[in-house]
Amino acid sequence: MRISMEGHELRRRYGDETMIRMLKEAGFDAVDYTLYSTQDDPRILLSEDDTYITHAKQLRAMLDDAGMVCNQIHAETGMRDYFPYDPSHKKYLEVVRCIEIAGILGADILVVHGVGNPLIYDEEKMIQCNVEYYKSLIPYCEKNGVRVAVENLLQMDPESKQYCSFIGTAYALSRVVKECDSPWIVGCMDIGHAALFQDPVEFIREAAPGVIQALHVQDVDYVDDRHMLPFTQDLDWSEIMKALKETGYQGDLTFEIVLYMKRMPDALMPDALKFAHRVGEYLVSLYQQS
Repeated sequence: MRISMEGHELRRRYGDETMIRMLKEAGFDAVDYTLYSTQDDPRILLSEDDTYITHAKQLRAMLDDAGMVCNQIHAETGMRDYFPYDPSHKKYLEVVRCIEIAGILGADILVVHGVGNPLIYDEEKMIQCNVEYYKSLIPYCEKNGVRVAVENLLQMDPESKQYCSFIGTAYALSRVVKECDSPWIVGCMDIGHAALFQDPVEFIREAAPGVIQALHVQDVDYVDDRHMLPFTQDLDWSEIMKALKETGYQGDLTFEIVLYMKRMPDALMPDALKFAHRVGEYLVSLYQQS
């Protein structure tokens, strides 16, 4: 099980090359390269020509030079409204480009957020429109050798201040993945998201066999989507790792600890990354001992 880190905060602060070096020096095996919030660098997705491909090739060279790999990528987000899938739609085109970039970087998995709005659509419509959406991405997956992962999501209701499930349960995630009926469409379990709707251990055990192929590892307090380092909030990581082992999870352990990293001053970041990696090693040991 490789230990990987989502690198958006590091890239935002220090740039791609330094991000990769810092993660390598901290001991990580792989990088989860995040393509959401790319407005700071239009070369990545928003260019009108193929300079995004040039940028991806440059990034691949940086990874190769550092002896690092990109295990998964997080696609551009923000596509909350449902629309008939259409390659001419800007947001759809961005996702297609993300698949191309993932192929160039050698990433096996691209995490792609679903479509629809849980404040408007009921769960059954959310499931069906997302099956249609993810199925439309399969030809691009096949062409680039990249699996697309459906993530269990949530959305805050501005009136009730309560989270709404956005393919957020094991049932909904399993339905979308299984009804796509393709090896190119899999599931990514965000462990913190899961905890806001059902116990993460129950989520893992209730998910259909083989659905969970990737993780976003983060800790929460069962109230907010915290994105903190495991063991700093309230989840039972021993039981979570045991459930992953017993249900046959074979993917990587990828941290998405955005708030933890945002809080770290530059002077402490190298040590904070090394400690995060040590926590990752401990989680892997819990998995292996189960």
